[in-house]
Amino acid sequence: MKRITIFAHFDKQNIIDDYVIDYLKELRKYSEIIFVSDGDLKEIETEKIKDLCFDYICKKHEEYDFGSYKRGFKLIKSKYPKKLQEIDELLFVNDSCYLIGNFGNIFTDMEKKLDCDYWGLTSDYNNLNKDIAYYIGTFFITFRKGVFLAEFFHSFLFSVKKLQGNLEVIKHYEIWLSKILQENNKKSFCCFSRNEIGNYIVQNHLRYMHHISRMFALNTGLSKSVIYKYLNNIFNINTANYLHSNKTYFFIYNKFPLLKRRIIIYEHFSKEKLLFLWQEMMLEINPKLLKQIFNHANRIGLKLKEKKHIKNNIVMCFYFLRSYKLFYCRTKFKKGKRVRIVKLLFFKIKY
Repeated sequence: MKRITIFAHFDKQNIIDDYVIDYLKELRKYSEIIFVSDGDLKEIETEKIKDLCFDYICKKHEEYDFGSYKRGFKLIKSKYPKKLQEIDELLFVNDSCYLIGNFGNIFTDMEKKLDCDYWGLTSDYNNLNKDIAYYIGTFFITFRKGVFLAEFFHSFLFSVKKLQGNLEVIKHYEIWLSKILQENNKKSFCCFSRNEIGNYIVQNHLRYMHHISRMFALNTGLSKSVIYKYLNNIFNINTANYLHSNKTYFFIYNKFPLLKRRIIIYEHFSKEKLLFLWQEMMLEINPKLLKQIFNHANRIGLKLKEKKHIKNNIVMCFYFLRSYKLFYCRTKFKKGKRVRIVKLLFFKIKY
């Protein structure tokens, strides 16, 4: 199959990082690439991608990934109309993931699956106007001719404009795109769907139960009872969000080729304790990537999750008590009976 990938890039320092170069090199094995950056990149940066991309746009637009997808598609349509007619698949990919594997098996398998109009790596469910909306993640999504040549697709893409914040983009563009595709009777497929990962968890339950508990035991001071509590959450296949949760562990060991950058940042998903052991997972899967991730995080000032951040409930309780002062009310008499009424008033202590 012939493909073109529109790769959306953003870096607050206007740098094309090493992890992005590796991602592009892997994609280049299967697809031609147009690189679109939401930033005014200097020539020293664009030189890094000239041998990997057949064209690029590097200009600030502040319309997030969909603004880059729109600009890339307009460039193909105006400058390379013949290519647009010749390709079989158009990919939208962004730089929100680190590459930990390869796409060989995925593209090989999808070439055999001809009964779908668009496909992606992961799917999710979200609330949209009080309805549960299903959508394919647009950090990596592929469209076939029945979609990317369709007028409704062009109208949607060309309507993209600047919105306030990432949540608005997810609601109005990511979720809405899947809704429009469904309304136009376009059939989807997801390589690492909720059902696929759920079945993988069930089939490999015993194998991974031991592996995960051992990871916790070796890398934390948690008691067996606390570890067991976390295991119940990790192996619960009825949780809502798979990709941004402890279920990432099963994506990785089921040969998911990417590591979402957002899930390893300290400030996100703090309840998902297994995510704090992402470094230990990477040591088994792709130890060379660790240096790349740390270099990138340090450069742009990201605080990453670490195993030392995992805290026992007792430690958290102690921290809570030492951070607040407690005041008790005096004993009173009510209807002739001596009653002790206790009120807890909490005032934060500033350190």
